[in-house]
Amino acid sequence: MIFKSKSLSLLACAIFMNSCLTVTADHLEKISPSQLKTKNVQKVKIFSRWSADVSVDFQKEQVEVMKAALYKHAFEKNLKSLDCCQLVEGPTEADVIVEGKAFEDPQTWSLFFALLTGVTLYIVPSWAKGEINMEVKVSEKGNERSYKLYDSFTLVQWLPFIVAVPFQPSLSNVADTMTENAYFNLLSKMQKDGFLGAVSPST
Repeated sequence: MIFKSKSLSLLACAIFMNSCLTVTADHLEKISPSQLKTKNVQKVKIFSRWSADVSVDFQKEQVEVMKAALYKHAFEKNLKSLDCCQLVEGPTEADVIVEGKAFEDPQTWSLFFALLTGVTLYIVPSWAKGEINMEVKVSEKGNERSYKLYDSFTLVQWLPFIVAVPFQPSLSNVADTMTENAYFNLLSKMQKDGFLGAVSPST
């Protein structure tokens, strides 16, 4: 969800599609929704609130409010896909409270190098980094856990990649997949710690 030079890199890769190589760090286990099945008779009531710490100088407060809303929406969207829980409007209504904080550190200097790559028609290489970095506290009566989730990818832009690696997934697909997987890792940890109800037996 944090993408340094993302907009410019997306434009550049759209023009020179096969000149981009994306390398994922894979710090997090690959989790699919099918691994998170539950057998709840009654859905767990969950309330979530999110904040963001973004390293920007311009309109920092507004940016952080906007980012926090995006993280909250993404978490709740992935939670809904499991059909195990019910989202509620306040902590007093909830069985489980999720408090997430996301960290973003845009490095605007990398925009210069991405621009230089484009101007030289990809003869001069450049790179941009995307990452997701979250700290989440989950609590219910008598049970509290803290989780740290971090993953990243590096986008390298260089003309020889047209020949070396001609078929690459798009930057947006890589970013979306990494972000979704981070939330599924969070939900998997919550499930293992008993916050999402009983786990369905393997079939």
